[in-house]
This record gives sequence, structure tokens and C-alpha cells, in this order.
Amino acid sequence: MYSMKNLKYKNIDVFYKAYGKPGNPALVLLHGYLESMETWKNFAGKLQDEFYVITPDLPGHGLSGVFSNIHTMEELAETVKMIIDQLNIQKMHLIGHSMGGYVVLAFKELFPQNLLSFTLFHSHCFADPDEKKINRDRDIDMINSGKKELIVKNHVQKVFADINQDKFLKEKLQTKKIGMKTPDKGIIAVLNGLKNRVDRSHILMEGDIPGLLITGVRDNFIPESVNDKIISFSKNLIRADLENSGHMGLIEEEDKSVEILKQFLSQTTASQ
Repeated sequence: MYSMKNLKYKNIDVFYKAYGKPGNPALVLLHGYLESMETWKNFAGKLQDEFYVITPDLPGHGLSGVFSNIHTMEELAETVKMIIDQLNIQKMHLIGHSMGGYVVLAFKELFPQNLLSFTLFHSHCFADPDEKKINRDRDIDMINSGKKELIVKNHVQKVFADINQDKFLKEKLQTKKIGMKTPDKGIIAVLNGLKNRVDRSHILMEGDIPGLLITGVRDNFIPESVNDKIISFSKNLIRADLENSGHMGLIEEEDKSVEILKQFLSQTTASQ
């Protein structure tokens, strides 16, 4: 069971769901690009007995509004801060999938006092290379040309591992539906934010807060070399690999991902 809540940020509504009992340790799940709080629905349900689980629609996605033609990672992190303040949460575990991981690192830089731990779920700390920025601009042009469906279709195809294309047909369809509901202006605002985000390698070099990196061995977006590089310079960051996942381990290996998180979070709680 969950309750739907909302707040105001820069004159827009930001919506989020809260699962479980407020007295449990707080766990905030941040979705990725072209996703929404609905992406976490099953995942959150498996964690709600042990945690107070919060799943926001980041501005530009889902039910939340669009406040500008660019949504920076810092501004998205500010919305997360407002949510936990509204719920009177002092400390939380913060998990970010893909784009949500960039928001996690922005939050860690801005509001480290509110973190018990952080998790990058199919994500990394680097800025967009020039080629990627060009691709972002191309996608913006396509959105403006009315080709959102093509962008969403290609994205959904790529986020699931090649070996899982037939296995998760229902989940792919649901992921596409979520993507298609993302407003055009929201997609453009987030693409501009992604394109202009800064490198946050230095955040991972600070070892004061326990961190977890969950990778997909068959990820079509993030090669193993990037994950290896992150681990090589990170402090207090442990790694867990999902052998049969692409970029959607929260769906492709849902139970294993939940198990990995529970183990990490229990160890984190025990050490504090």
C-alpha cells in the first residue's frame, strides 16, 4: 500500500508515493530518463515491509510539472531535499537508477548531512562527452519534430539486454507507455540538464558515506571499463554485478537486485 503526496517547487507540482511505515528507515528511489515513479512500483513493494520507501516523479517526468527549458541535476536534487523535509526525514538511503544516479551525486554534494548511504544503479559520475551531447541535441530536434515515439521505442529497446528482449515483452511495453507519457517539454528540459551536467568524480573520491554501485554485465549504455574506472578511484564504494541484466536490472533481475540492496543496507545500518 502507498499514499500519493505532492509539494510545490518553482511553481510546479512534484508528486511522489510513500510506501510502508514512516518509522522505518527511509529509502528514496529515483527513476531514470523516460521513467517515472511507476518504474519502481514492484521494487518498492518488496522493500516496504522493512523501509519507508519514497518514489518521486522527478520534474519533467510522470505527474510532476516542468519549470524550465533545462532541469539541472542540482535542481532535481533540491526537489528530493524538499520531499524529505516535508516528511520530516533527517537521514535516508538514496538510490538512483541511470539519470537518477546523477541526481544522487548532486544530492551528495549539496546535502551530505541527510545521507545514510547512496547507490548508483546502472549509473556513473562522468559528464557527457562531446559525442553524447550531440546525440542529446539530436533527440531534442526529434522531439520538436514530433518524433517522440521513435525516441522512446529506441530507448526501450536498448535499456533491456539483448538476451532479454523476448523475455520481458510485457515489461518493455509498460516501459514504453511510461516513456510516451513523459511530456515533450519535460524530455527537452531533462536532456538539456543531462547535456550540461558536471563531472562528479570527486564526489566518489570522498569516502565518508557508504556507497554501492550496481552494474549490468550486459548493459548497452555503460561498458564494463567505465564501472572498472569508477571503482578504481572511489572510496568506500562497493560493487555488485548483475550477470543477466542490461540497463534495467530493477526489472531484469528484480529479486536479485532487492537482495543485493537489502544486504548492503543492513550492513550499512549495522556499522552506524
